[in-house]
Amino acid sequence: MNSGRSSLTMVLALALAAVAAAAVYMYANSAQEEGTPGAQPTIVAPTAVPMADVLVAARDIAAETTVTADMVIVKQVPVGDKNVRALTVSDEAVGKVTTVPLALGEQVLTTRLSEQVSTGLSESETFAYEVPVGKRAVSVTYDEVMGAGALIQPGDRVDVIALFADVSMGAAQQGTPGAPPKVVEVETINAVTYIVQDVEVLAVAQALTSGDAGVVDPNAAPTPTPVPADPNATVVAGAAPVVSGAAVARPEARSVTLAVSPEQAQRLLLASQTATLRLALRSPGDTTVNDLVPAADGVFGVGDAFDDINKPLIPTDLAITEAEFTRRALSVGEVLEFSVTLKNVSTQTVRTAEDAAPGFTYTEGTAYDTLGFVSDAGTYRLGLNVEGAYPTQFPYRWGLGRDVRPGESVEVTGSVKLMSATPSTQYWFGILLEGGEDLPVTITQDGMGAASVAVSPASAATVDARTAELRDEPSDTGVITKEVARGDRLTVLETRGEWVRVQTTDRVEGWIPMSAVTVVPADDASATPASQPEATPAGT
Repeated sequence: MNSGRSSLTMVLALALAAVAAAAVYMYANSAQEEGTPGAQPTIVAPTAVPMADVLVAARDIAAETTVTADMVIVKQVPVGDKNVRALTVSDEAVGKVTTVPLALGEQVLTTRLSEQVSTGLSESETFAYEVPVGKRAVSVTYDEVMGAGALIQPGDRVDVIALFADVSMGAAQQGTPGAPPKVVEVETINAVTYIVQDVEVLAVAQALTSGDAGVVDPNAAPTPTPVPADPNATVVAGAAPVVSGAAVARPEARSVTLAVSPEQAQRLLLASQTATLRLALRSPGDTTVNDLVPAADGVFGVGDAFDDINKPLIPTDLAITEAEFTRRALSVGEVLEFSVTLKNVSTQTVRTAEDAAPGFTYTEGTAYDTLGFVSDAGTYRLGLNVEGAYPTQFPYRWGLGRDVRPGESVEVTGSVKLMSATPSTQYWFGILLEGGEDLPVTITQDGMGAASVAVSPASAATVDARTAELRDEPSDTGVITKEVARGDRLTVLETRGEWVRVQTTDRVEGWIPMSAVTVVPADDASATPASQPEATPAGT
């Protein structure tokens, strides 16, 4: 009897234990699904990611470079990171020529290589890199008389003056009301006017320096002027007539190459086809631009005949007087900062746009118009242009902060967060007169403060946020792989947009928003964890 009761008691106890265990299990699952306060997030180990071979640059490669085997290497990247145009074996790239610069770790794409033969010249050896940003190199022919006695050298600054000969001018007399004016007298005159002022001489013939131009020792004896064999003669056999006290032209023509704006290039070409050009050498440091009425030898003068060709290129409202980048060598994720001083050189108050306000930080690749910074017509903004920005010129734009009175100067600061590694990229400033939503912008000043900025791949980062999560993909919906805290050091493996793939000191990998960390420059070894693995290049 007692044995039966003991067996029944044991069966009931086991049943109650099973029910209790099931209840506990169900409660735990319910708490996790409903996000019970205090519950810890589920830590999911990263799953294996399918990988693919891709050809990447083993070092920075300049444009116009013939690719050799040691310049590229095959790496494995996640299948989703491989660019559809990326090459996979070195034989597909070796012997071809790069059409653009390639950064260390960048995927080598078919669109960035050419079958053409390299010129064999580095950037510093090609004349195109002598042309200032925003300018064009235009050559004009001259002889010794035209070229200030052959004393002009590369690096000098000159004015170009045009002589228009035998220009027909007439005086008009108003006839019957509503009828065209009747020309009652016509005369042929000669007129002289400035075409461009204060432009740089880039080259004289093929010479890029004063030494190449054949500048002689100033202490050497001058070349004698030809003298007639017959003292009573006025012409030397085989030579042009010699006028007492006049310079003697060289028998061969030469050329001078000038750095001019696109508008100046148009004027210069037009004048070179219809007039005789003279070069006027400027004193070093003299930047004065004169607004002169054309000189003429006729009774009637030139009136408005040369209004379109001799208008001086004086900034009508604003001028950049100082421009400086704080640093020119940065790492991915760092901020390119600048300071620019602008002066109102007009006699009226300059209106400015509200957006973006001074001090605003853009993210590389996000232009002003995508942020809704459309300005009112007739307002001014400071623009920052970047090499290769076409068709969106000056993609980063800032207002002046306030309207500027005549003669007043204002300082504008701003920055751009750089997200891509590039060996060397040109940045420069300009002043923009906005046309509003329907009219194009007018660039009133261009090519100011040009500088080359190099961005190297990031090597490490520190966490800025109080807490942050690493995720298994560059998305806010990615599964959390680890939580990190402010001050934690992370090794940077790659960047993708506004996300960074990192590894913690205990070798847990994951993606974290760029906004949650501060990137440590590549040369700051003290900030890099000791156990840094080999980085996997990012896709482009």
